[in-house]
Amino acid sequence: MKVASWNIRGFNCALKHSEVRDYLGVNKIDILALLETRVFFNPSTVTMLSKTVANQLIHFKVHHHESCSTFHLSTVYGCNNPLDRHRLWSSFAAVATYEPWLVLGDFNVVRSPSEKLSNTPPVLQDMIDFNDCLASCHLDDLTCTGVDMTWTNKQDSVTRVWSKLDRVLANPGFITSYPNAFGHFQEPGLSDHSSILGSPMYCFFQKLKSVKHALTQFHKQHFNNFSHRVQSAKNALMECQQKLASNPFSDVLIQEERLLIADYTKLKDHEFPILSQRAKIKDIQDSDCSSKYFFAKNSERTHQQVIGGIHDHHGKLHMGFYSVSNAFNQYYQDLLGHSSPTETFDTDFISKGVVVTSSDRQFLIREISPTEIVVLVLMDFQLGSLSLPGRSLLRIFVKL
Repeated sequence: MKVASWNIRGFNCALKHSEVRDYLGVNKIDILALLETRVFFNPSTVTMLSKTVANQLIHFKVHHHESCSTFHLSTVYGCNNPLDRHRLWSSFAAVATYEPWLVLGDFNVVRSPSEKLSNTPPVLQDMIDFNDCLASCHLDDLTCTGVDMTWTNKQDSVTRVWSKLDRVLANPGFITSYPNAFGHFQEPGLSDHSSILGSPMYCFFQKLKSVKHALTQFHKQHFNNFSHRVQSAKNALMECQQKLASNPFSDVLIQEERLLIADYTKLKDHEFPILSQRAKIKDIQDSDCSSKYFFAKNSERTHQQVIGGIHDHHGKLHMGFYSVSNAFNQYYQDLLGHSSPTETFDTDFISKGVVVTSSDRQFLIREISPTEIVVLVLMDFQLGSLSLPGRSLLRIFVKL
């Protein structure tokens, strides 16, 4: 899960819209707070259970679907005026909780003098009030990577100001529940503020990206064109042994042959698993191609079997899955009838016709003797209606 906050000034500009879209697409954000007042979330990954809105703070209770975990999230946009920020500190006290709580945003104040690079130092009382608020709410900075100074006035070098105004905070409950959580401050791009990205796995992904180049160079150095290296080692060994044939007692050539044999043996031993791995990869790729072809043909056959449209008995054309289904159902309902109860028979009317007598009933249900069966079979045989296998059947009846 990834939570982000970004104070991007002038968001009405179309260029800023494009940058935010690229930011969302690259980082796969689940929750994004665009300061000052906008918060977006992905409903397929998270659910907002509750919401509290204050002047400089929006507080949520968030449920993450995949991990089935719940935590509190506060997005902050602190005012420039110190008196107005006091209302922000009061809002923090109102929503403070011992449950997992993550806070991120632009606080417009620093925690220490080292967090501001300028000709004018930060106001001491502002830092004291900020730190007192965090201490009373049991909040502290989450481990973060990326740029240190998250805001700049983008002026000339003489009047340039750098400050850490944006930060990610967490209480002990959040750190205990998400021990691998990290924050990352990216470059500001077109904005004067850095974007904040918090994700439990973000640091791990960044470390993987940082070692990608080293792993690529290592692969090129030790495994690239490996079969060519094996062949070169073999050729060097053959060349040395040819020289040794002309000078069989040369200590230099004997020692060189031993080293070349060891090198060729080592490379040959490594070549087999590499080739096996490549063969497995090739098989998997071929299997994927076959599976892709199979599923494509299956989808094509399924598509061909779909009834896209049908005319009913009134000549009306029905198109679409549900319309065609309803047309078929209506046709067979009209053909076979409905589930309404049928009318009962008039027993008096039935009794007026020919009725089977009691003696006829006894004759119909009487037991048939084997002799009668044989007589019937012989009659069929004389009429020519009994085929050749019927004669075997006749012998069975005779035995009866």
